[in-house]
Amino acid sequence: MFFGILFSMKWFIDDDELQQGLPYVIQIFLVIFVLNLLVGILAFKKRKYALRERDIIYSKGLIVNSTTTVPIKRIQHIEEVRNWLSRYFGLATLKIFTAGESGSDLSIQGLPAEEARRIHDYISEKVNGTI
Repeated sequence: MFFGILFSMKWFIDDDELQQGLPYVIQIFLVIFVLNLLVGILAFKKRKYALRERDIIYSKGLIVNSTTTVPIKRIQHIEEVRNWLSRYFGLATLKIFTAGESGSDLSIQGLPAEEARRIHDYISEKVNGTI
């Protein structure tokens, strides 16, 4: 969207000083875009989770690392969310809700759909006491 606005400025603004500075502004936005993309890719590779006998651990963060541990006995319900883009790529988001708080306490994004379904079924069976 920003690039569209910047490129349209070239045709709609007649000020010569602005026209001369426009390539530098476009380059700055391009560098910021590429850096943001690289940080996103590196941060995605640093995410990890572990499904243990009594809890689930999720760790994420490139510069600031955060780790969330959710005991299975505190889980109220679990959701598997897939929007149109994640369905296209075969991915899913697993949202885990615990008692006493609003919103999901743990959200694991970018899981392969089959793995998300397998984790969902395992946690559901553990919460319902069938395992």
